[in-house]
Amino acid sequence: MNQPGPPPESAARPAQGRPVEDVSSPRGDEGQVLPLFRSMVAPDGPLHWVARFTRSCLDCVVEATADPALSPTEVAGRPEDTAIGGLLSARVDPEPEQGRAVLEQIGQQLGLTAGYLDRRLSGLRSGRIIRLVVQSDRGAFLCNSVVPDQYIAGGVLVAEPAPAGPPVVRHPRIDEADQRLSTAATNLRGLASQGDQSPGGFRFREDAIPTDEPSQPPVLMGRPDHPLAALCQAAVTPHGLHYCAFHQADGSRVSADILGDELLTQFFAVIRPAERRRFYQGFEPEFAAVVGELCRTVSPVIGPPLNRVVLDVEQGALYFNRLGHGTYLIGVTVNQWRVNQADDRISDLAARFHASLSGESGPAADPIW
Repeated sequence: MNQPGPPPESAARPAQGRPVEDVSSPRGDEGQVLPLFRSMVAPDGPLHWVARFTRSCLDCVVEATADPALSPTEVAGRPEDTAIGGLLSARVDPEPEQGRAVLEQIGQQLGLTAGYLDRRLSGLRSGRIIRLVVQSDRGAFLCNSVVPDQYIAGGVLVAEPAPAGPPVVRHPRIDEADQRLSTAATNLRGLASQGDQSPGGFRFREDAIPTDEPSQPPVLMGRPDHPLAALCQAAVTPHGLHYCAFHQADGSRVSADILGDELLTQFFAVIRPAERRRFYQGFEPEFAAVVGELCRTVSPVIGPPLNRVVLDVEQGALYFNRLGHGTYLIGVTVNQWRVNQADDRISDLAARFHASLSGESGPAADPIW
């Protein structure tokens, strides 16, 4: 059987300027890895910076530069490259080496955070974290597991301002970067004879979502009399978003879930729905604290605040969407095939909450809810 591998270099998107490249720790496979990275990095996207880390040490990196005087060439670690500023590193520091050092630290910290969350979420029996998304209005950093102790990280800036309205947005350029990095991780896993973990659930995003009705009403917790509890209750479905919780700055909380539905029994062979529900309730404030730490990590490049964070595990995902200071939504799906659709659903729910909290009318009804 043919193993998936990096695309041919002829498939690379033409860049406007020469990429800045470096091989810090040669591992013998740079001839396969660097062409894959080059195919994704350009000033016009989909990514501006891609790096691979092994045991938190930088292996190799490719960063886009927008200098039109430089013709696209394929170089790795040449001395003259140290004087070339990249798109992301220039955002951090006018000295290229200093800026690239900060990017390396960000990539290392993303991996360390994913490792901590791996241990913290192990009680869910949902597998390891395979993808991490950290997004603000100015761009995003992404992190995808390849094999144990090795991952790739990517960064992309969003040139245009975020649209007016809610701070939570599924930006098409960030979504493209997310999908391309996830595909690259799958390709690199293939080179190591490892299977597709479907990070992001992107290959199932066009699948029709079943319309089976839930076998029981959603479970409401916290303040079921909260004015926005009905939105949470209507958002959960057996075929996408299975759990959502709303936290307000005044300490009030309401959650709704469909975890105990008969259509989800295959996901609860080793953990009961009530046990998973209790875990989510206890983890929600900690998740918000982790988002705060991630914000401090990436703020030199994409700035605060973070509007969206995704923790994608082998079986499902957890979502954080910021609505305002101290106010946020948490979402969960336990179906890996529905990670992308659940992300869409929690983002849409965040827009509805933002409209309600700001006194706007917002969409009155959604026929799919």
